Amino acid sequence: MRTRLKRLAALAVVIALAAGCAAGEAFRKGNAAAKAGDLDQAVAFYRTAAKAEPDNPNYKIALERALMAASRAHFEKAKGFEEQGQPMRDGGEAAARGGFVTELEALLREIEELAHLHGVDVVVPPTPGTPARHREFLRGYSNVLHNLAIALREAGRPEESLAVTSRTCRASPGTPPAMSRTAS
Repeated sequence: MRTRLKRLAALAVVIALAAGCAAGEAFRKGNAAAKAGDLDQAVAFYRTAAKAEPDNPNYKIALERALMAASRAHFEKAKGFEEQGQPMRDGGEAAARGGFVTELEALLREIEELAHLHGVDVVVPPTPGTPARHREFLRGYSNVLHNLAIALREAGRPEESLAVTSRTCRASPGTPPAMSRTAS
């Protein structure tokens, strides 16, 4: 019986060490990717490290920083596509708008993950009891959803646009009627 317990304890130690090594390796790869400027890859590696060792604050901080940096990068790319797209809206170059949609979708995923890390629920509409910083976050989230709905519509994807518009209305119940109709 004692021998069996000793074996189980040894196995538990080996498993813990292996998990720690995997998390450390993912963290190191995340650092390398971040230094190389591949922020999306850095986020993926940091996410792996944070999931393997959820109590490690260094992994959580690195993930949050990479998410914020990647969000800024996607925002800047989306802004560039939007600026290019302004004169194209009449003649319509779907490929350019598709790039805008891709960047907004990536930005939205990163914002949703940041919301989760900070305990902000992007699914449940805010109430008067919702903390002010959460309401402010949801306003920004709603704006990204609104811009994505417009981009989807202009890229010829009306069904997806309507689905995103309904998410906008849930995230921001005070959405003006004109904004709610934007994607229709």
